[in-house]
Amino acid sequence: MFGAALTGFGYRPTTVLGRVRNGASECGARMHQAFTVEEAGKTWLADVGFGGPGALWPLDLGEGAPQSVPNGIYRIRSDDAAGETVVERRQGDAWHALYGFDRSPVRPIDLDGANHLAATWPKSPFGTHLMMARHGEEGRATLFNRRAQLGGSARLLAGPDELADVLLQSFGIDLDEGTIAAVWNRIERQPTERPS
Repeated sequence: MFGAALTGFGYRPTTVLGRVRNGASECGARMHQAFTVEEAGKTWLADVGFGGPGALWPLDLGEGAPQSVPNGIYRIRSDDAAGETVVERRQGDAWHALYGFDRSPVRPIDLDGANHLAATWPKSPFGTHLMMARHGEEGRATLFNRRAQLGGSARLLAGPDELADVLLQSFGIDLDEGTIAAVWNRIERQPTERPS
């Protein structure tokens, strides 16, 4: 949908598939979709799908120096051993690798495979956990199963009513009572900390 929006605004996005690292030197299958866009003589990384630690603004892929955006400081570096461009976010005094991607052409069948893997592979967190992130005027809101973090404070949701309230107030999602009950039944006994 984001790629279609970029196209609608007159850009010509190129799809890239990344390997999530989450701080590791290398990791995972090519499952994370983002876009590169050529504009004003520069190549930009445009990514709205990485969730919590992802950059809110496009990153200049030709810039090796740190780049400040509203939700953090990022840098782009080359990992020649892996053949990837790596996106990193500063955490304290250290750099945390988010994901790496190469420039191999991505075809619709590659996206089908990545989506299938993300949704059905037992080691993928997406098929078994509720994960949400949103940046708003009041700060960052995240939800991992029953653990809600709003701004600087975190809490465990106690029941379906609290889940419904967080979904509506923090994410703008209004679900009927039956759907809320079904979601709660799926997450009630799930871990409340993200797997590393």
